[in-house]
This record gives sequence, structure tokens and C-alpha cells, in this order.
Amino acid sequence: MLTRQEVVDSFYKATTDVDEVIENKGMSPRMWNDDLLRNVRDQADSEPYFPQPTDGLIDGLDKNMYSQYWWKSKLHDVENYGGNEVASVDDWLNEGFRHMVNFDFDDLYFCTDTASSFQPDPKKLFESWHPGKFSTNWELTPPVPQMYLEDSTSKYPGWLTGAMMSVWYGYTPALQIMTFSPLKAFSQKCWNGSDDTGSYVNYEHTADLLGHAPIVNNY
Repeated sequence: MLTRQEVVDSFYKATTDVDEVIENKGMSPRMWNDDLLRNVRDQADSEPYFPQPTDGLIDGLDKNMYSQYWWKSKLHDVENYGGNEVASVDDWLNEGFRHMVNFDFDDLYFCTDTASSFQPDPKKLFESWHPGKFSTNWELTPPVPQMYLEDSTSKYPGWLTGAMMSVWYGYTPALQIMTFSPLKAFSQKCWNGSDDTGSYVNYEHTADLLGHAPIVNNY
């Protein structure tokens, strides 16, 4: 049986091999942020669940890979996870990665599971979210979002490639209705750097006047 260290090392090597195949096909590899660069904490277990890869394996990763960054949270389950912590945006940048895509779990996720359904709040997106606001860092006291602005003019750093919304747990017939208002607010914050729409009430009125694109069912 493989040790946990061997499993982690094999995963890093496989990631490097797959990245090479993808790039040779003229495409850009992407990886969810919690798949790599976990920070090992002190743990009771003699062998951590996610040990650090052997020296050199992180250096061998393709630094042009796009990190799809959706959460930053400490895993408190020492018995099952060895107290490992998901790496921060800064951790990724410090390792030399050049492309981060913001999938902020706090604000950009639709969960269609009826037991725990939730969705982005368009008013909250309009008033307090921006592409440089990444998911909350629960390692800090108090926990705060990971915020990145280049300067006071609200320019974003070059490594911030963009932001995306996500749907978790599959499709439901109501998905188009669920996404319509949040997606409009999200687009406004991603594409309109001037924020010249004023208040959310004014924005909402303008968005309602625009309605749907042609050949889209009205709801």
C-alpha cells in the first residue's frame, strides 16, 4: 500500500504530466485551489493526511496554470484531515503562480441542493463585492475576506485573470430564474469600472428596463 506521502507526490507528478499534455494541445490548464498547496498544521496523527510534497515537486508545477480559487478555510478535523489548512491567495502567489480566477464561495455560488440551498444576493454583490474580493480567510481573527486592489483607483493586480460564478449540485428547472438577477449584478461589477449607476435602487431600475436578451423566455 502507498503511504500518504507517496500518494501526494504521485498526485503532484500526475498534475505536471497532465498540464504538459494540455499545453501541448494549445490550451491552458486549470486547477481548483484546494487540490494543491495545503499547509500542514501540527497534528496528533504521526502521518499527516495531506503531507507536503517532496522537495522540488511544487517548483516543477506549471506556474502558468490557472488557479480557480473558491475557498480559504482551516480544516479542523484533525482525525481525518490532520489539521491541514487550504492555502491562501498569497500562498499561491508566493509559490510563483501567475493566474488566479476568483470563484469566491462567499458570494458567487449557487447551491441547488434542497437541503442547503443558497444563491448570490444581487444587492450584496452590487454594494460590497468586487473582482478583487476573494473568499473569507478563516485563519484570521476575526475572519475577513482576502482583498486585492492594486491602488486607490481600484485597479486590480495583473495576476487576477477574472471572476466566475458557479453552480453546485447540478441543474434545476428554476436555475435560469435563480441566476438572472445575481448574474446581472455580477456582470455590472466585473465590467463597469466607473460604477456610475449610483445606488442599487437606480441600478435595479435600469436593469429591469433592459430585461432579457432577445429569444430568451421572460420570467
